[in-house]
Formats: sequence, structure tokens, C-alpha cells
Amino acid sequence: MRVIGEHEFELSDSDQKVRARVYEPVLERDGSWTSYVVIGAPFSCTWPGGGTTSLQALTSALKILSIVVYSAEGYKRGKLGWNGAFGGELGLPAMHLFLDVAPYPF
Repeated sequence: MRVIGEHEFELSDSDQKVRARVYEPVLERDGSWTSYVVIGAPFSCTWPGGGTTSLQALTSALKILSIVVYSAEGYKRGKLGWNGAFGGELGLPAMHLFLDVAPYPF
């Protein structure tokens, strides 16, 4: 798999960066597509985004990334940020479920 997109988040209480990577969609044996999202520590998780087309899988992966970071306790407590700002915009659109806490829609 090849990384096609990468984003770094900041932690307010650490110099550590949280790296999120999105991988190119791959065609599965059943004809569906999967695009993985890997988020580094402290999240340390991998999520598959799926679809019937490669674009659907990629879109699904980006939505999963949005859900994971905007629902994180660190974000809610203002400890997860981007570009020196914490608890606000993270440099990616939010799913409609988070519009009460996140800055702009997906």
C-alpha cells in the first residue's frame, strides 16, 4: 500500500506530533475497494474505509479520520490541535454529527 495523504496534529502538552496517513484504495477479491487510515500514537489505530468504487473508499476513509479525531477526548478537552490552535479547526472537514463542536462541514 502507498500513502496518498498525510496530516499531522499537535498535542498541547507535548512536542509529539500525531500523524494520520491515508492509503491508496485497493481492489479487494470481492470487487469492493478499501482505503486504510492509520493514526499514530496516542491513537494508534487503523481503520478501513470501504466502497464499491475507489473514490467511495477514499471518501469513506477521510470521513473515518474526521470522526476519530473530532470525537477524541483530547480534542474535546482542547488538547488536540493543528497549526498552533487547539480545540478548533484540525485542518479537515467535520462530519455533520460534529458541527456543534467542529468548525466546518464535510
